[in-house]
Amino acid sequence: MWDAYRLPAIGNFSVRKIALSLLAVIITAFLWTITFSPTTHAADATWQGNDIVVDGNTYKSESNPIPGLPAGSQAYSFQQPEQGVAHVLYFPANSDSAKPISAQIQDFKIQNGQYSDPSPPTAINLAAKADSANGQNGEEKKEKTQCDVPGVGWIICTVSRYIATGMDNIFQWISGYLEVKPVTTDTDSGLYKAWTMMLGLANAAFVIAFLIMIYSQITGYGMSNYNLKKMIPRLIVAAVAVNISYFICGIAVDASNIFGHSLQQALVDMRNSLSPAVPEASGWLTWKNLTEYILSGGTIAGAGIVGYTALVGGTVGGSISGLVFLLFPILITGALAVLVALIVLAARQALITVLIVVSPLAFVAYLLPNTEKWFEKWRELFTTMLMVFPLFSLLFGGSQLASHIIIQNADQASIVIFAMFIQVAPLVITPFLVRFSGSLLGRLAGMVNDPKKGVVDRARNWANDRTELRRNAGYSAAAQGRGTFLQRSAWKRETNKRNRDGLKNMYEAEADAGWHNDERYHAIHKRNKFAEMRKSVGESSGDVEFEREKASNPTYQAYSGRQRLNQDVIKTYQREEDRAFEEAKTSDRQKIAGNRFIGLSDDARQIQRRMDVADNASAAAKAVQREEYARALIDSEDLQIAAGGLAGADRALATGISEYRKAYGDHVDEASAILKHYNLSGSQRQAHALGETISVKDGHGGLKLLRADSIYTREAAIEAQLKTGTVMEINQIVEASGDTLNKYATTIAAALAENKINQKAVFLGGQTINDVGQSKVVGIEGLNAAILRTIMDGKISSGDLATNDPEALKRIFGVAQNIDIQIRSGQTPAGLDAAKFLQRVASLKNAANTALENRSISGSIKEAARDVLVDMRATLPGDLENPAAGGTGQTDPPASGDTGV
Repeated sequence: MWDAYRLPAIGNFSVRKIALSLLAVIITAFLWTITFSPTTHAADATWQGNDIVVDGNTYKSESNPIPGLPAGSQAYSFQQPEQGVAHVLYFPANSDSAKPISAQIQDFKIQNGQYSDPSPPTAINLAAKADSANGQNGEEKKEKTQCDVPGVGWIICTVSRYIATGMDNIFQWISGYLEVKPVTTDTDSGLYKAWTMMLGLANAAFVIAFLIMIYSQITGYGMSNYNLKKMIPRLIVAAVAVNISYFICGIAVDASNIFGHSLQQALVDMRNSLSPAVPEASGWLTWKNLTEYILSGGTIAGAGIVGYTALVGGTVGGSISGLVFLLFPILITGALAVLVALIVLAARQALITVLIVVSPLAFVAYLLPNTEKWFEKWRELFTTMLMVFPLFSLLFGGSQLASHIIIQNADQASIVIFAMFIQVAPLVITPFLVRFSGSLLGRLAGMVNDPKKGVVDRARNWANDRTELRRNAGYSAAAQGRGTFLQRSAWKRETNKRNRDGLKNMYEAEADAGWHNDERYHAIHKRNKFAEMRKSVGESSGDVEFEREKASNPTYQAYSGRQRLNQDVIKTYQREEDRAFEEAKTSDRQKIAGNRFIGLSDDARQIQRRMDVADNASAAAKAVQREEYARALIDSEDLQIAAGGLAGADRALATGISEYRKAYGDHVDEASAILKHYNLSGSQRQAHALGETISVKDGHGGLKLLRADSIYTREAAIEAQLKTGTVMEINQIVEASGDTLNKYATTIAAALAENKINQKAVFLGGQTINDVGQSKVVGIEGLNAAILRTIMDGKISSGDLATNDPEALKRIFGVAQNIDIQIRSGQTPAGLDAAKFLQRVASLKNAANTALENRSISGSIKEAARDVLVDMRATLPGDLENPAAGGTGQTDPPASGDTGV
């Protein structure tokens, strides 16, 4: 997750890299402190004036070196001549007596003033010197320290001292790059040998030029007589200049060096002629001493600092140490300026050498009019390179003079620091000084300090980016009613500025809109469009000519074929890469072993998952939009009229209905996929179809709750049951079609017809399907009425009885027997023609008998259905083969009692 929050800095650095590097430095410093800290001891020795007292014995300072002690040690001794022993206490000479000192004691044998046989040293702790703890007049004396910068001083002080040491030698470094080594006449030098090679090429070019001139004079073709006469003086000058070009360049280099040094020395002499503001400080004010003074908070002074203290602020407390926040950025800026200047000036040295070597060719180029421009470029570049030294000397010497004058009149340390920075200011503008010439090296300077690639500008851009980020964060907080007082004030100013800019842009837009509606603009626009059209015609005509030529030109065809082949090769590589990347998104590591993107597999899979989620959500949103539009189109006549256009409102309505039904069907198809995935049983589908909430589980153990209010999964369950369910389950759904399932009535009716349910239950076809679609079949009574109508229509044949499901036969038998009982008991249902009913029942009885007896169809009867048909033949009223004689026969109720009514 950390990589997702990487913040680019300079190059390919990141927050993580910087943080880890800083942590490593801190840990290293911490371990160094623990490991190499000096061991502390109790105060075993104290100062008494300039002497040291140890265990009541007074140790006197030794002026002569004692053999065996570390070089540069400051020694004190307590001698016992009678015992021939001398006790010597010593510590480094540069130790600060104002602080406790870790010292060493050794015992020596002494004889005739000579020390010998030292014992192993013993460490003791020497307390701070009492008279060093306080200054004169009882004032507290500031503890001397190498670095008085809290917190990160161990970084700042080290870097600052390193840079400051180099800053004092800047001009010596730079002058070595500015001064071009004088051109020597030594024929063995590499420069002279390289020039000699170029001279040979130049003389060969002269021969070619002579031949061209002779050819033109003889044939009259090429150059005219006027041009030939004009070239003769030029030829003489070029011939002489080519052969002495080495010495011409040498004189120019010497002149540049002399001029540059003279300017620098004149400005230095002018500066030295001014009386120093603080004589005591003469020679002290260097970058190194100034840096040491500020970093130590004024406690470490170089030569002459006592007399200079008043100038840099008077006090040596926090005001001096606080100047490190001004000094450190200036040192860093100066160091970067030195780096850029050295790169540019080093390139200048190399370029001058190359220009001297190619000088013969440059003078040859002067000969011909068409090549004279190359000589001019050489001359301008060479002159520019040589002028850099005098110009830089003028700027550098002038800045040192200005710095000296400012320091003389300075009364604050910050002004002194800025005055010191003025001394190196020319380094900052060195790239711009060279770039100003418009030469080749100027472009090199631009590359070194390019805003996108240069060290200085990249650091500045990095800082500007962070500043912009903080500014916008403050604006955001203030815009939301949060933030500090300063942030809210800044946001108020920013709002006013943006309002002004917005008004300005608005007025410009309005003026632009007005101009676009002007007649003169229309004329201009028309001319522009016509010109564009002519251009397009010309380009297309050129394409036609090219294609015509390509069709007959073998060379064009060869290149065209090669181009197409290369394009196919590129596509092949890209498709192979696409394949590898897509395969890398899979989770099976074994199958993708060796894949070029296997290292990115996890990240690629996560990103792909996010894209898939977004695509699905987007597709779902678009589907909802189409469905909502279709629903609105169905409900709104005005919208139908508007959308219908010339085709009419009915066309738009039909489109809306079709789209709505399609969307609804898509939902049902998706719900069907859910049912198939979770592999519902018939009883589960039936329960959900009739409105129950059920819990199901897939093959992987995933749970899913199918709720009763999920209309799409219920419709999918209904369709599945009407296709694969039993007749009893189908009857239950049909009985609910006019009641609890009335919203699915159309679906139920369509499924009855599509699945040809009447082949399993003869009464579920024809008019019954229409009644179901109109929600007219309500409950058991509604289905019984449909069965009665089927009986009364006389549409039940022996073939139907032979192929119908046993449950359907039971239902038919039950309805017929129940109505017969009612008629026999004198309770004929209202509107029923009893005589016709008895006749139809007798026909039904005969059909059952035929189904049982006819060998051609009896084989299709299932065993359970055969039992029902036997009961129908034996129980229903009427004579066999005499349907008109209805009313006779047994009227005993079925033994099973399961009529289905």
